Amino acid sequence: MTNEAGEEMTQHTPRAKRQARRTIQQWHALLSQYEQSGLSQRAFCQQSAIPYSSFLRWRQRLSSRATEPVDASGDGLFIELMNEAPDAPSRQPWDVELQLGEGVFLRLRQLSC
Repeated sequence: MTNEAGEEMTQHTPRAKRQARRTIQQWHALLSQYEQSGLSQRAFCQQSAIPYSSFLRWRQRLSSRATEPVDASGDGLFIELMNEAPDAPSRQPWDVELQLGEGVFLRLRQLSC
């Protein structure tokens, strides 16, 4: 096909439509369906028209969330740290290191003045 100037024009074919993003609740439901299906992961993905890589990624994400500690008290995940003698001024430097996971550390230091 050519335009009015005689230049060659190419036709664009529409790309395949992307599937809508699924919510966490939808992934939970899909993974539950998979567990009950008795199918292999690949067979379940083919039958459900789910990309296998997405299935694996979400299965990993949701299984790692299930192993995270949960605070049953409802007070949040923060605790107050107190000196042994709260009325005494702190004269010694302190050093706190928190391991946040995936190789990430938070280090807090109080240097002596």
